[in-house]
Amino acid sequence: MKTVSVVVACYNEEGNVAALHEKLCEVFKEKLPEYNYQILFMDNDSTDNTRAIIKDLCKKDPDHVAAIFNVHNFG
Repeated sequence: MKTVSVVVACYNEEGNVAALHEKLCEVFKEKLPEYNYQILFMDNDSTDNTRAIIKDLCKKDPDHVAAIFNVHNFG
């Protein structure tokens, strides 16, 4: 089975990351069931709760979610 990786750049997106995860999972399950998928969140040193939400998504959905956390904001 082919795998699609979706890379999502984040900076202070606490209101969006969970909803985006939910919608992407829905699309893959309903419209693209023939594909495996991975959602890679790349956080650019957010100052809100974005990191905590992403870490929670990684724990809840380890088969589909991974994260990279930058130690500085690289703009």
